[in-house]
Amino acid sequence: MVVQKYPDLENIATKLVDIYCMLSADPHLVSSEDTAKCSLPYDKQQSSSRDLMKWCSRIAVTACGAPTLLDSKEVFLEAHDCFSAHLPKTYDQNLIDLAVGAKLGLTKEKIEFFFMNYKPNVHTSPLSMTVGRVTLKKKVHESLAISFGQNNLSKFAHTRHSLVLLEKVAACIRNSEPVLLVGETGTGKTSTIQYLATQCAVSLKVVNMSQQSDSSDLLGGYKPVEMKQIVAPVREKFEMLFCKTFSRKQNVKFLSHIQRCFAQQQWEILFKLMIHSQKNATERVKKGEL
Repeated sequence: MVVQKYPDLENIATKLVDIYCMLSADPHLVSSEDTAKCSLPYDKQQSSSRDLMKWCSRIAVTACGAPTLLDSKEVFLEAHDCFSAHLPKTYDQNLIDLAVGAKLGLTKEKIEFFFMNYKPNVHTSPLSMTVGRVTLKKKVHESLAISFGQNNLSKFAHTRHSLVLLEKVAACIRNSEPVLLVGETGTGKTSTIQYLATQCAVSLKVVNMSQQSDSSDLLGGYKPVEMKQIVAPVREKFEMLFCKTFSRKQNVKFLSHIQRCFAQQQWEILFKLMIHSQKNATERVKKGEL
């Protein structure tokens, strides 16, 4: 199934499936040898076939038709995002990373470096932004002047924690994956998204949620609206255009009739008067009187 969906991964598909079997939530896929390498209980090995396909999809994007040139480091980082990054305890993440790294031929020191000291590099250009292993294209608008100077970079603290999070979010965006960031207030969740949106020249819509929020805050809904609220801006625009086209002094009675129809909510008569005036204005334009 992996080879059919991602032909570029044919040479490494066996190893990818082998790693998935080691981390799978299905106990029938886990051998005694794998259990010795990954001492997590079965109830914490929650990897599913969906995680495997997401991992393969990410690797296929990284391979770009040349799987033989794949770097074990990039494959390992993608595995970390797909299989262990969501675990709440650092100890559990470390166990899975060590097991996956061993399968990929990485030394324990190399794995611990990625786990403790790895800090992605950030590079921006007029057309793209690169964060570690991920490159995102910028949306450059002709009418929008975007500054790529140091002033934009100084608004975001390039700490290890923030850059690792930035790379993870960028990887999800590159692969069109939904993202859920969980953490205490002030840990950099919002600032990371805002910085990434700014650097990629993408508009960001923020919706503040609370315990009182419901589906209508995101999907929208219907609420009762008075006809008067809808007609009011139309009437104001009509009177402004009417006074620019015809004499106000000569049409005081007509304008008073308009206001009376609006106040008494006689919408049918009001719209007939507006349409009649519009036709008269059109005829005058055709005759060249305006």
